[in-house]
Amino acid sequence: MPISETARINTLRIIAMFVTALLLLNFAPARAAPNHVQTSLLAEGPAEPGGTVTLALLMQPEKGWHGYWSNPGDAGYGLTLDWTLPQGATTGAMQFPVP
Repeated sequence: MPISETARINTLRIIAMFVTALLLLNFAPARAAPNHVQTSLLAEGPAEPGGTVTLALLMQPEKGWHGYWSNPGDAGYGLTLDWTLPQGATTGAMQFPVP
């Protein structure tokens, strides 16, 4: 039984709308993930050439959110830092307070 011309046109329209919807989703603007932890970088004092300074991250999660210690176990990911430092500056190992 041959398909009528109207049915074929309607099928092509549905396929065209589906492909258009997929293309529009692909070009939708990317959104940044919400940040549920407010973080501040604190220094114990001024940094001076040739000296050392201890830095701390103060992390304040929203209610219902939390971060992980250096060893999160099987539950999540531990904290990692990717520093951008001036030439000659170095960082030491991270230190964590006892939970």
